[in-house]
Amino acid sequence: MTGQDTYEFGDLTRMADQLAKDKISNYTGKAGYKFGDLSKEILRRTWEGEYLLEDVWLALKLLISYGLGITSLTRLMPIKVLLELINVGLAQQATGRVMEVLAGTLDERMKAALTGNSKYQLGDITKDKLTRALQEFTGKESYKFGDIGQKISSLATYSGEQTNTKEIHILDDKTMAAELRSWDAKFQKDAMDKT
Repeated sequence: MTGQDTYEFGDLTRMADQLAKDKISNYTGKAGYKFGDLSKEILRRTWEGEYLLEDVWLALKLLISYGLGITSLTRLMPIKVLLELINVGLAQQATGRVMEVLAGTLDERMKAALTGNSKYQLGDITKDKLTRALQEFTGKESYKFGDIGQKISSLATYSGEQTNTKEIHILDDKTMAAELRSWDAKFQKDAMDKT
C-alpha cells in the first residue's frame, strides 16, 4: 500500500499526507503545496463562480479533518455559496463543525443585512423577502441572531422521518439573488480593503 517492502511506524501517515498534498496541488494547479493554497483557491473559485458545491463541501471537510479552522474562510465567501452549502449539508443530513460554521457565518451576514449595518445595505424589498424566507425556514415570526444556527442544529439532531427536509429558498427570486450578488460585491471589496 505504501510502496515499500516493510512497514515502518508512520508510513501510512506520510502516505496520506502526500496524497492530500498531491490532491490539493492538482486542485489549485500549483506544483507544490504551501499553507493557505487550498483556502485561497476555494475563495477564488467561489467568487468567480468556478466551483462545484461538492468540491467546496469536501474541501471544507478536509480542512477541518486536518484540524484547521474554516470560519475565516467562510466569512469571505459569497452569501449565495453559503446558502447553497447549507442546503447541500441539509440534503446530506450532515452535522458537525462544517454546518456549525456555515450557520454561524450566515447568521452573522443576516444580522448585518437585517439590522442595517451601513456597509452592507440591502434594499427594502430584498430585506422583506429575506425576512420572510428566514421566518419560513426558522418557523419564527422575527429573526434574531443565532436563529439559523439553532434551526440547522435542530434539523441535524431530529431523529424522525423528515430530518433535514427544509431548505433555505432565498435565491429562488431573481431580483433578490441579484441584489444579494451586489451586496456580496460590496462585502468582498470591503474585506479586500481590510487585507
